[in-house]
Amino acid sequence: VPSFGEWGFVVASRRPFSPATQTGPLPEGLRYLNRQTLPLLFDFPLDMARVPAPVNRLSNQELVHSYEQEWGKV
Repeated sequence: VPSFGEWGFVVASRRPFSPATQTGPLPEGLRYLNRQTLPLLFDFPLDMARVPAPVNRLSNQELVHSYEQEWGKV
C-alpha cells in the first residue's frame, strides 16, 4: 500500500517518447497491461502535478513539516 503518494517509475529515451506511438509488441501473458491501458500509466490527475517544494534532508525535515501542515487542514 503506497503511503507517500503514487508509486513511480522512470522511462528514459534518447528521442522524445510517447506511449501512444509505441508499436512494438508487448510481452506475452500480461494480465492488465495492453495497448489500451499503456497510455494510462502516463496520465496523472491534476492534483498529482509537480509543485515547488524544498528538498527534504535529515537536517531540515521538510517532509515532516509539509505533512504536519497538510494534516492540520483535515
